[in-house]
Amino acid sequence: MESIVLAGRPGLTGAAPRPHVAGGDARGQRYAIGWSSLTEAELRVVRLVIAGLTNKQIASQLYLSWHTVNSHLRNVLLKLDLHSRVDLTRVALQHDPRLAG
Repeated sequence: MESIVLAGRPGLTGAAPRPHVAGGDARGQRYAIGWSSLTEAELRVVRLVIAGLTNKQIASQLYLSWHTVNSHLRNVLLKLDLHSRVDLTRVALQHDPRLAG
């Protein structure tokens, strides 16, 4: 069998890696998608993103590291198949106008 690069690591053999798609990770693992899949922690971050806070400000307000906030935000964007905070704000306000204030 010919050696191919899997997950960025040369020398591993096997089938070609699957492309990344929303609703899964680079290994092809599926996870829940959509608003109902968001955790309470992710929803707290969403509310503060909508309020215009930066990741650093969110981290300070929620007593988390900014790495944790970044992770929550990345998960939210993946679960909702969005690409930016602006997209998230627009979609969140359409989903639940009460989030506006």
